Amino acid sequence: MGTINPGQLVSAIQAAATNAAGKDISTIQGFARDQVLRIEKLSIRLAEMIAQGEFKDDPEGQADFLGILQDIITNFTKTLRGLAVITIEKVWNAIVDVVWKALDSATGLALPRPIP
Repeated sequence: MGTINPGQLVSAIQAAATNAAGKDISTIQGFARDQVLRIEKLSIRLAEMIAQGEFKDDPEGQADFLGILQDIITNFTKTLRGLAVITIEKVWNAIVDVVWKALDSATGLALPRPIP
């Protein structure tokens, strides 16, 4: 039987969480940056079209374009939410792995792992 060193456990937990989140966060940031730039371009183009009177006699057309922009923003935020949930689960799994390995080592047992 062993013991759990609190300082080492905290460091291992922090390292595992950072490692699990760090990989996904850079991917999420790149995706978010690309999507925000696309939303920006579409917004600018739509503003120009409205200002130039392209929808003066076509309020439904303007509403359609605004709806498309809204859908793009909604899909983008839903995707970000999904990516965040996946990242949080990966961090949770990494922390559980570190803690349970420490418990296994300290007790000499193979304790059952929790399910998220």
